[in-house]
Amino acid sequence: MAEDSQNTVKGDDFVTDPTFPLIATSCVITEPGHLELREFTIPASDPETGVLAVEATGVCGADVEMFRGDGPKNFPPVALGHEMLGRIADIGERAAQRWGVSVGDRVVVNEVIPCGNCQFCTSGRAEMCNGFFGSQGSRYGFIPVTTEPGAWGGFGTHMKLHRNTNLRRISDDVPTAIASMFMPVANGMHWLFELARLRPGASVLIVGPGPQGLAVTAVGHAAAGLRTIVAGRSADAHRLGLATRVGATRVVDTETEDVVAAVEEETRGTGVDAVVITTSGADSVLAVATRCVRIGGTIVLAGTNGWKTEQKFKGDALVFRNITLQGAPGHSVGSVEGAVRLLERSHPTFAPLVGEEYSLDEVSEALSAPFAATCGVHRSVRPNRL
Repeated sequence: MAEDSQNTVKGDDFVTDPTFPLIATSCVITEPGHLELREFTIPASDPETGVLAVEATGVCGADVEMFRGDGPKNFPPVALGHEMLGRIADIGERAAQRWGVSVGDRVVVNEVIPCGNCQFCTSGRAEMCNGFFGSQGSRYGFIPVTTEPGAWGGFGTHMKLHRNTNLRRISDDVPTAIASMFMPVANGMHWLFELARLRPGASVLIVGPGPQGLAVTAVGHAAAGLRTIVAGRSADAHRLGLATRVGATRVVDTETEDVVAAVEEETRGTGVDAVVITTSGADSVLAVATRCVRIGGTIVLAGTNGWKTEQKFKGDALVFRNITLQGAPGHSVGSVEGAVRLLERSHPTFAPLVGEEYSLDEVSEALSAPFAATCGVHRSVRPNRL
């Protein structure tokens, strides 16, 4: 057993006794629409690994898509959840030195488990070593339960920490419901400042006021005072209101207003410095984005559309207007650190985005229930809540 692993780990409103071997309860998806709670035995950590007592795990659109069956229908059972906030319940000596943490420390866990040896990992792009398209890494929440010890997801009381994990300490002062937003916040830091390279006071159009688009809006306001326009549909009225509350300069209902005209008005005809597309399923948004971004600006494409052909988009617009089109599959290792620091100093900005919290036996509801118009849009699962 790792040194100090008998210490009781306490959180804001949960207590877990890390006596090993530990029995963890995880929410496992076996096929689209079917979840079940399973118990897994987690042994004491070897010198290179650790164990997380989960405080809260954010609900991601990827979890929802997997539950609905929007992607592959046949997959091995996995313990769901990949946006983890928790406390170190057990840790090996070398892991403690490598991660700079000890038992009881509150941390956020990067979902990507890089291999550490490939071209991505050795060139500072470890976030791309995520198990997709032939890369050698993997991701929490997507590892088959047949891989010992099986508890590899954040929708569970405890989770095994792989030796190649990237994690960061986060202050106890950040409320649980806000700290669990760290991953969409990290995405926003990556898209706005690492990919679009926006500077304080720059202008940006956010297309799609969903959980991710609203997080990006709040990041832009809190981190750099960006002038942000958020575009959505009439059905998004509540979410557009949330956008204003977290710092949007202007919101646009695209069913009653011309978004191009709104951008021209706000920027005096020059266009925004960047467009960030977070909406999913759209197949005509790029054509609009090229008309809204300034000459020499950047379009960050973060929303997916199910491999559909983009309608009305003309590549010549990129050429003649010198526009950069940048794909954005997620965050970076550095942007997770930036997100933690931003939440520690500016967490009240993100409070309007706090949505429903669910227990471990309510995960199905968390993945399927309609969003309420009375609260925020970021949902989380609280497996150990008392």
